[in-house]
Amino acid sequence: MVYQYPVNMTGLGEVLVYANTITDGYYGTMLCAVFAAVTFFIIGADDRALITAAFGGLLMSLFLSIMGVIDSVQIMIYLGLVLAGMMWNWTKS
Repeated sequence: MVYQYPVNMTGLGEVLVYANTITDGYYGTMLCAVFAAVTFFIIGADDRALITAAFGGLLMSLFLSIMGVIDSVQIMIYLGLVLAGMMWNWTKS
């Protein structure tokens, strides 16, 4: 498979977009998913960890969406995870 050569990349956003095109759109998705999963397990795998990890993933997906690395569906997924964590916290108390 032949990839497009990187030419005249002057910023981090261009590097992320290039890496995303090389990996067929999986780079941004996996970047957010790994960040959220590691945060979730480091904090303690409970309801507050889900809220914190999903909110961090939401912020990261917003920035990556502005750069053009991911699409808006992933923003909705992380927003749903934040709401699910809030419901889990509400039903526990």
